[in-house]
Amino acid sequence: WTTVAFANSYTSPVVIPGVVTTNEGDEVVVRMRNLSDGSVQIRLVEPVGRDGTHGNETVSLLVVEAGTHVLPDGTQVVAERFSSSKSCAIGESASRTFETAFADTPVIFASIQTSAGGNSEFASTRIMTTTETGFSVCIEEEEIQTAGHGVVEQMGYVAISGGSIANNGTHLEIFSVADQTSTAAAQAYPIVFSDTPVVFAQVASRTETDSAQVRMSTSD
Repeated sequence: WTTVAFANSYTSPVVIPGVVTTNEGDEVVVRMRNLSDGSVQIRLVEPVGRDGTHGNETVSLLVVEAGTHVLPDGTQVVAERFSSSKSCAIGESASRTFETAFADTPVIFASIQTSAGGNSEFASTRIMTTTETGFSVCIEEEEIQTAGHGVVEQMGYVAISGGSIANNGTHLEIFSVADQTSTAAAQAYPIVFSDTPVVFAQVASRTETDSAQVRMSTSD
């Protein structure tokens, strides 16, 4: 486990791992534990059937204080932690309703905030459906695991309005990309950044039951 210290202190932080690089080709998810007001521990987990160890990858973290926030330009951001054991494998999902509805369908980033064990450590979140008022999410494990997760985990999500956002010198581009497949494809940003940006991306639908995670080879 690697301990990551936050740049700021939080009362109730929600932590979202960014897209993992592809220095090694084996499937991998980011698991977390010991989340506190100033740090979290993370590690990479491969599915059963791989060698169990994984080479060095770059993982970025987004940390947001739980609650409903409105940025100076009017952008709404909602972050929440909640408990769930709902598993994609057995057709379950947890529904969350936003305290304040969004004007349009927001972009959702979700993650498992704990590492309680369960039937598989290779587990991540999968967004099922999203509307202006809420969304549904389940715990997705490796395809060989069909019995469900088996334990309750602390979950977290960040929902944010789509668009171009400039806040305190930080520029954010929030958008969704449709019709993505397992074939690697270049994705252009809506703008040209002055430096290499940090990228966060997740699968935001579940049109088939196979497990899937987003991986990244380069970011310019």
